[in-house]
Amino acid sequence: DPDAPSTAQCDLTTACVETNTQNSTGGIGYFCACRSGYKSDVNDSDRYLPAQWRLLWPGQESRVFVKPGVKCDTLCEDWALGADGCQEV
Repeated sequence: DPDAPSTAQCDLTTACVETNTQNSTGGIGYFCACRSGYKSDVNDSDRYLPAQWRLLWPGQESRVFVKPGVKCDTLCEDWALGADGCQEV
């Protein structure tokens, strides 16, 4: 989110992607998207706000999304399979 404080912005290893959702204050929602074939090495068990996740978003199936500030610099297993890679996330 370009209007968010610097502590809440996406890491340089990700892209800030606008979504069709709203954030908690009613503004436009954003996700931090890893490059295709990459994931984070951060794992946590927070089921409501995990460190990384995948979506069935047309055209973005190969991407892993992460919390703001989380790095995406680890290759996924089977990264070369495109949308069928990164199944471990």
